[in-house]
Parts: sequence; C-alpha cells; structure tokens
Amino acid sequence: MTAELLVFFHPTGSDGTLTRTPNDTTLMPGSSLRLNCGTDVPPILWSFTAENSASSVPMTSGGVLSAQFGSLFSIDSASLYDLVATSTDANLTYCGTYTCEDNDGGFGAASATATCSSEC
Repeated sequence: MTAELLVFFHPTGSDGTLTRTPNDTTLMPGSSLRLNCGTDVPPILWSFTAENSASSVPMTSGGVLSAQFGSLFSIDSASLYDLVATSTDANLTYCGTYTCEDNDGGFGAASATATCSSEC
C-alpha cells in the first residue's frame, strides 16, 4: 500500500477592493493630469496602453515607477497611489488608457481603467 500526499495551493494574499478609481480625462495644453487610485490592500499596479496600440505596458513594480515612465510621472503614495504627470506640455505622450489594479497576491484582483485624450 502506498501513501499519497495531497498538496493544496493557498495564496498568501487576500482580494483587495479598489477604494478610488481613475476617471476619463481630456488634457488641454499645459494642463495637469492626476489619475486617482486607491485600495484597501496595497500596493497598486499601474499599466498603460498607448492610443492606437493593443499592447499594455507595466508602469510600476512594487509601487515604484519603471524607468520608462519615471521622467513623466510620480506616484503620490500619500494620496493612496495616485498617478501624477510631471509635465503635460507634450500632451500626445499621455494619450491612451491607464489601468490601476490592486496587487495584493490574491485571485481576482480588482482593476479600473481611464482613458486620457488630448485637445490641442
């Protein structure tokens, strides 16, 4: 007779809930861009899909902006992970869809999207 060992996988995180979500916005030349996002179980992951593209690019890892986006944005952790543009003079750089997602380690992470367009 042989003994069988059953192993079950249990995620270490728990499903979080987004407490604030970003809104669609239209940028005017020189205006500011702030996309709100908050969760009850941090951190937040941000990703970006450029206008006329089907590829989503991660913007953050572990709550820190990737080098590709570091000169364009900052993360306001005091305001629950809001994404803030450093300058919007080159409005087309910011056009596309932004997604914030709670990254708590659980299954079924909550996410929300906002589209940013430009009015030049």
